[in-house]
Amino acid sequence: MSPTVFMTSERAVVPGVTYSTGENFPDALAGGVLPGSANSVMLLTRPDELPGNVAGKMNTERDWIGNVFYLGGTAAISQDVRDEVAGILK
Repeated sequence: MSPTVFMTSERAVVPGVTYSTGENFPDALAGGVLPGSANSVMLLTRPDELPGNVAGKMNTERDWIGNVFYLGGTAAISQDVRDEVAGILK
């Protein structure tokens, strides 16, 4: 993840974070308008594992993150990854 991804969150609340799989592009391509229209960010993840650098940055910035959206079902982003994200943002 680029260090610039969360630059906005250092200044103001990010309305949302959108997750998409980095292994299959159609969900991210089709859903790319969601974070763009919400002045938000899109993060890529593996279907069955949240990358450590993404988890770490989310933990650091959790007070600035509003909603979380997922593009695709649990085959694209597993329930374990979704649960990990929810746990970070508690």
